[in-house]
Amino acid sequence: MALVLAHGFTGALDRPAILPAVAAFSQHADVITFSFRGHGRSGGRSTVGDREVLDLAAAVRRARALGHRRIATVGFSMGGSVVLRHAALYGRGAHGERTGAHTDTVVSISAPARWYYRGTAPMRRLHRAVTLPSGRLVSRLVLRTLPQALKEQGAPPPRRGRGPRPPLPHRGRPADRPPPADRGGSALP
Repeated sequence: MALVLAHGFTGALDRPAILPAVAAFSQHADVITFSFRGHGRSGGRSTVGDREVLDLAAAVRRARALGHRRIATVGFSMGGSVVLRHAALYGRGAHGERTGAHTDTVVSISAPARWYYRGTAPMRRLHRAVTLPSGRLVSRLVLRTLPQALKEQGAPPPRRGRGPRPPLPHRGRPADRPPPADRGGSALP
């Protein structure tokens, strides 16, 4: 079994926040780490979870290429949101077949439930780091994270105040969307 670890915003494969998890998990399974786009020494710009699902899919494909038959994705904070989206997008194909980037188990730790929530100091800092030019500069120089401006991602402009915002519309084809949940919380067939 292999565990593919997905770090949070401003994280990277060699950051101190992820290293204790690598050490603990590696006692029980093979561990694969990587840096999302725009983080650490990876190229590109962070889309704060939108396109990072493609990075996770590549890491899962790599784990399968290394011969791992069972793979669990474990994500922290932004990475927690990414592993959930990845499981929905890469779970089963239109005819029930497994994709080469599918995961067998998903663990999401401290993932944000609402992206536009600004009721805590960390979420306000995150939004400043992504929405303001000065925040992106600090992110790049101090945190070694290169966020893409929200305007470049097609997001609505930031609002004044701290109220929640609706989520961005899904950009995929309808067949790529996760199944709706019924009132009992389980996925519909």
